Amino acid sequence: MKTETLEAELIALMGERIPTEVPFGPDTDLVADTAMDSVELLELIAELEDRYGVSLDEEALQSVLTAGDLVRVILVRVEA
Repeated sequence: MKTETLEAELIALMGERIPTEVPFGPDTDLVADTAMDSVELLELIAELEDRYGVSLDEEALQSVLTAGDLVRVILVRVEA
């Protein structure tokens, strides 16, 4: 799967799952720009792990602030 295709798919999936009134895209801050609480964020991460067959450990997620950051973390593991 092409990186661009996967990135678009991830952004679309997150946009569907994240309850937000603001436009959603790669620069969307997953905490500040959305109404997600920590449980919802963990549910989203678990869904993405299952869907793409990856494991996102705490160390990898420490650098994640935006949707684009989360996409990059997943892409590294999918392409590995």
